[in-house]
Parts: sequence; structure tokens; C-alpha cells
Amino acid sequence: MTRLLTRFKISRSLDEDRRLSSFWARVLSQSAEDARFQQEAAALDALLRESSKEAPPPLPPPAHQAILAAVKTAHPPQPAQRRPVLTPALAWASIPVIVVLAAAATLALRRSQPAGVASVPAPQHELKADWSASLTETLDLVPRASAAAPATVTAPLAQELARLEADARSTAQFILASIP
Repeated sequence: MTRLLTRFKISRSLDEDRRLSSFWARVLSQSAEDARFQQEAAALDALLRESSKEAPPPLPPPAHQAILAAVKTAHPPQPAQRRPVLTPALAWASIPVIVVLAAAATLALRRSQPAGVASVPAPQHELKADWSASLTETLDLVPRASAAAPATVTAPLAQELARLEADARSTAQFILASIP
């Protein structure tokens, strides 16, 4: 690992055209193989820098066309697969349909309820004088309900609730960031 790091530092110093620090020079003096690598890399770097100064000969047009034709035949363009596209207007139009279907299903379920079954009374929205007691009762209900329900039911629900909370937080951050 040290040898790899040493060779990386040598290559980087050649790329940046800088000298190695005194620490890395001392590391090179301790290893003959690393010193030889530095000499070979420096010679190769000098050769590459010399050759890059010379302009390459221009490529004749037939050679350029032959190269492009070879590339095109090696990788022919894939025909675009047509996927059914749902336009934004159609996507937004489907939302009211879903809401109407949900309302119809709710009404159908309420009407199909047997006559002998008592319905759940609507909650009273009046402010109680002892609101801390009702809050404590509500908070105590969660551990009792989770202990009564099997783990196979509560685990996926807890995960989904966590995802919903994360989505709500990120949506709130996006909305707050969008406000000028």
C-alpha cells in the first residue's frame, strides 16, 4: 500500500510539474525500486511533453470519413421504442376520477352496513377543561395498540409512516426554499 501511495505521489508531482517534498524524497531514497520508478516515469514524462509540442499531421478527409463509418457500423443507433405517453392534462384529469371513485366506495360501504351494527360516533370538537389528561390517554393508546398488534402488521406500517414523514419534511423544505 505504501508503494502504491509513493508511486501515486511521484506521478502527481510529474503531472503538476513540481518537485517532491522532503518527506517523499526521503521515502524514495530508502527504496531502490521506487527510485527506479521515479526515473522511468520522469523519462517518460519528458518524452511525452516533447512529443506533445509537435503538431500531429492533419488527417485526410477520406480517413476521417472511414473512421466515422466504422464507428457507426460498430454501434448502430437503436430504434427508439415508443412508450405510451400520458399527457400532463390527462394525468391531472385522472385525479378527480380517483376521488369520485373513492367517495362512491365509501358511500357504498356505509349503505351496506347491517342495521344491528352501531356506527362509531362522530368525535366531539369541544375543548375539554382537562386537556392534559386526554392527551396522556391518547399517548398511552399508541404503546398499547402496538403491543396488541402483531409485528408483521406494525413493522411495514411503521416503515411507511417513516417514509411519509420524510416526504413531508422534504416537501416542506422545498416549499420554503421556493419562496422568494
